[in-house]
Amino acid sequence: MTRKIFSFGFICFFLFAGFLSISGCGSAKKDAPLRIAAAANLSYLIDELKKDFEKTHPGIDLEFSRASSGKLVSQIMNGAPYDVFLSADMSYPERLTKEGFADGNPIVYAKGKLILFSAGKISLKDGLQSLKADSVKTVALANPELAPYGKATLQALEKCGLSDLKSKFVIAENVSQAVQFSLNATDAGFIPKSAIYAPALKSFHDESVHWIAISDSLYEPILQGAVLLKRAEENSEAKLFMDYLQSDAAKNIFESFGYGK
Repeated sequence: MTRKIFSFGFICFFLFAGFLSISGCGSAKKDAPLRIAAAANLSYLIDELKKDFEKTHPGIDLEFSRASSGKLVSQIMNGAPYDVFLSADMSYPERLTKEGFADGNPIVYAKGKLILFSAGKISLKDGLQSLKADSVKTVALANPELAPYGKATLQALEKCGLSDLKSKFVIAENVSQAVQFSLNATDAGFIPKSAIYAPALKSFHDESVHWIAISDSLYEPILQGAVLLKRAEENSEAKLFMDYLQSDAAKNIFESFGYGK
């Protein structure tokens, strides 16, 4: 009889312990990663950022989803389960805050740089004016309706009196696709400077030969903003990641990938 009572109590103990773990009352490690919606221009440094953050924050796993800023905002407003949004500008995170999808004000985590790139198909010695040549048939850019780098491209061309080049445009869904078009299909393309550090472009690092920087004076500053989303307002791990984005370690990574201060 005593043995039966002991066995029954032993089973109840483990059932109760299992309940605590499942219900979140125990101290079991969280399985869910921290979900980050990241603008496509960040694709080339995400691995480095993830590695550095997880090294200093063991037990927190980052999971990134990449797309154009506009597309990510649409997903967030339709219920996508992201915790933090890393945009390619400030207007999108400010919109999310204004409309109640984000918690608190956005922060600036990086300053983007725009370049004109060619895989050797044309000469860039005349700068943006090089695009007027009859030999230049196609120019890639990210969709200006969705991607801030595409919007900056139109601003630069307009200031240089080159708006009539629109007939040569090949519109990409985001900057990652604009990079692919520039490499494999079009004569040239407007892409983020950070893309130069992508493995696929390691043979095209020579400035003035394969790319030229577009003067900051030709487009509105590409201040890239991050914001904590509403579903993560009580998530301490998400808040740690927001703090990390403003650390010297994170800033050094962004600068090493071509972003400005």
